[in-house]
Amino acid sequence: MTLVAFSRFGRFATGDFAVTGAGGAVEVWDTRTVVRLHTLITGDEQITDVQFDPLSRNILATAGTNGLLRLWDTTTGKPLLSITGRAAGPRMIFAFDPQRRGIVATVGEGGTIRILQTDTGQLVRELHTGLPDITAVAFDYQNEGHLAAGGDGALEVWNSSDGARISVGTQIPGEVTSVRFDPLTRNTLAVAAAGAPPGIWDASNGRPVRFLRSDARSAVTAFNPLIRNSIAVDDGHGRIKIFDASNGIPVHTIDGRYGPVTSLEYAPDGATLAVGARDGVVRLNAVDDW
Repeated sequence: MTLVAFSRFGRFATGDFAVTGAGGAVEVWDTRTVVRLHTLITGDEQITDVQFDPLSRNILATAGTNGLLRLWDTTTGKPLLSITGRAAGPRMIFAFDPQRRGIVATVGEGGTIRILQTDTGQLVRELHTGLPDITAVAFDYQNEGHLAAGGDGALEVWNSSDGARISVGTQIPGEVTSVRFDPLTRNTLAVAAAGAPPGIWDASNGRPVRFLRSDARSAVTAFNPLIRNSIAVDDGHGRIKIFDASNGIPVHTIDGRYGPVTSLEYAPDGATLAVGARDGVVRLNAVDDW
């Protein structure tokens, strides 16, 4: 499985881009020069999540099957901190808070989300969801502290600042594989679930707004950070489709024939879409007027 992540500072500063490789390795690249800066040897058999800290220029986090959340310095390629214990698990996933510096939400096993400080690993708060198992988690870009968690036919939105549950999703068609907040439209949440086309939910009340007009059974989605209502999804057949999230209509198709797609990420300037596939190849696509 190939996962990709852009640094928020990437296109404007260092150009850092991370991609997972075989045997738990993570490569950090400069996309402007196409130079590999570091190869991080995590010790994990497989990486389950990789993300740059959106508020710290040189911090990258990885999680893997060994049950650790690791923070790395991308300037040196050296590890900074490893978080273990109840905050971790063999299927660990996580999400950085894009508004509060040094805050990360981690999910190990079970339905508990743990909010941690990245500088010390100290626990800030636990959110005890009604989900038996959490398969996707994401923070909101506009409502401070809000995050969404998806599981098997279930979706919940929480305020991690005060521990209050905001909404419970309805009509979730299967196991959630991806949750993404629209960075440009308040309370807009894209949900991909097994066995159905991706849909748009209202995060404030948990109700579905519309499903994308597609027969695809997509696993991953990504909102363009600079083009309102533009969302990329894999179609399950090796192609990437761009939809208008405001009406669910497809507007563009990227015929890459990628094989099973495992990750989609836009660069911070919205000009590049990275596609990670199970074949281990990462393809960078220039964004035209989609």
